[in-house]
Amino acid sequence: MQPPALPYSGEIARKALHLLAMLMPAGMLFVPRPEALVILWTLAILAMATDLWRQHNPTLGSWIDRRLGFMMRASERGLHPDRRFNGATWVMITAALLLTVFPAKFAAPGMVIAMIADAGAALVGRKIGRHPWPGTSRTVEGSAGFLLTGVLAALLFPGIPWSHRLAAIGVAAVVEIPPIRVNDNLLLPFAASTVLWWLAGAPPIW
Repeated sequence: MQPPALPYSGEIARKALHLLAMLMPAGMLFVPRPEALVILWTLAILAMATDLWRQHNPTLGSWIDRRLGFMMRASERGLHPDRRFNGATWVMITAALLLTVFPAKFAAPGMVIAMIADAGAALVGRKIGRHPWPGTSRTVEGSAGFLLTGVLAALLFPGIPWSHRLAAIGVAAVVEIPPIRVNDNLLLPFAASTVLWWLAGAPPIW
């Protein structure tokens, strides 16, 4: 039996938790890169290990479902036949990978802008979305929410030219629409960070 679809209150709690994870990109900007990588990869590995453990330990899986299931999607919960890493684990993996691939000045804003915009798209789309894009469950209203909240998030990074920030938001908004089989928490920050890095002249990664 499949768990019920995530209620809107659960979506709000889920996105609030993801926004709390913005402490990770903030840390990228203030902690030296080698130390930050050690911290982020440690957190990512612990998160992956816990997720894998719960998938093979019914007691742990049931305990997590009872306490955190209200903000987990059906595919993330223990009752689902094809369980996956949960969103929080993907956020930690993404933070570690981003800082591995890009300097912090591109990784941090890419992650913040994309994840805040994605949260805006989910909340707006689920609340007032009425016009789906062809062939997808995404809506025009959700995409508008993505763009608006993305612009608001971009205000946090005045050192980056507005043209670069708007391009990153626009590309991430387009990438978010089609049903690509890559977790949004990974795909969108990488899309935004890649645009910022490329528009800056693709400087050396290390």
